[in-house]
Amino acid sequence: MGYRGGKLDSEIIEKIGVPSVLRDLRIPGTPEYYGGRNAGSHPPDGFVETGGFWVPDELVRHQEQVTYGQRQHPRGIGYHFGAVTRMRMVAQEHPEWAATSWTALGIWGVEYFVDDADTCVLSNGRASLAKSATAVTRHRNQSVHAATVVFTPDPYCRELMTVPPVMAFAMALRSLSAGQHRWNVPQGTGLSDEDLRAVQLIDAVSTTFGVDPQRWPDACHYLLSTRRLRRLVALCDQGAESPTETVMRLMAAQIQPGMVSQLVVLADGTVADPVHTKGALPGRIRNGQGRSRQGRVANGTAGRIVARLDLGHPELKLALQYDGAGHMTADRRDRDSKINAELANLGWHVVRITYGHLRDPNLFETTVRDAVSYCRRRMTR
Repeated sequence: MGYRGGKLDSEIIEKIGVPSVLRDLRIPGTPEYYGGRNAGSHPPDGFVETGGFWVPDELVRHQEQVTYGQRQHPRGIGYHFGAVTRMRMVAQEHPEWAATSWTALGIWGVEYFVDDADTCVLSNGRASLAKSATAVTRHRNQSVHAATVVFTPDPYCRELMTVPPVMAFAMALRSLSAGQHRWNVPQGTGLSDEDLRAVQLIDAVSTTFGVDPQRWPDACHYLLSTRRLRRLVALCDQGAESPTETVMRLMAAQIQPGMVSQLVVLADGTVADPVHTKGALPGRIRNGQGRSRQGRVANGTAGRIVARLDLGHPELKLALQYDGAGHMTADRRDRDSKINAELANLGWHVVRITYGHLRDPNLFETTVRDAVSYCRRRMTR
């Protein structure tokens, strides 16, 4: 029973190098590390003290985030520090432990789900679940885990060890199945809550690592149920850039097949599908009537990118764009309005979706069905 994720691990690690989260975040350090005279020194302005460490203020999560995560956590635990910051403190106290599961995914750069999950470590001794924010969830270092090479990717915290990306992903998916982590999900996708969370996780990991979801079952052989994982990856898409986009895609697929994630619309009216054609622009380009041709995306006006659509239907020229909180700023609204106008001039019908649509499956279905009907009517004019 051997580990089969090594090849994919190597590809991922070569691709991402040192994860940006490790380069960009300052580390929690001892008072001595930050110039304090001794362990009893008071932290200077810009730091908080916790467990003998001085932690830069920018690493403290907003209370709203902590409370929201606590409400969803299976054991009601709220975390004031993100996954990477917590593991950096743990590594300095227990350099013999390695990050695994959600914590390891955070180290390798996965943005979603990890900061509200337990601090997960691989260690000798009995497996146990964290009972507080300062405790860890321990996974036993045995069987296939023991044969897995650990990595030390952190340039600032050399003590930090982590399992490789494939192992981290497999352990996180197993913890979902075991009910050790969860988050709120809307209804209306046709999936159980557990399966929807799993698809959101696979989408997020696949997008972060640049991996075709279809590769996970073979890489995770012996770690996860291959049958279940193949069923799940059939619902996944590497083009989902957020968990809400995953939900929108799954809900839309029940109404209108053929929606393409991250479809690129160019100024000459052609479209490109760089995510699913295994290549960045220039790539395979199709016009709005569904005919295809090989085209080169030039630097001139014709090849200028007008928009990357969250979901787009090339034949119907229907675009679904998800508007999260980041779209509420004045600058973003101005940019969205300009994009909407240019898409409209190219014959696209743009429907902007908010979380309110996703929370109300009937509203979402009515909105999308009406949009599809409108696009079909205008095709017959």
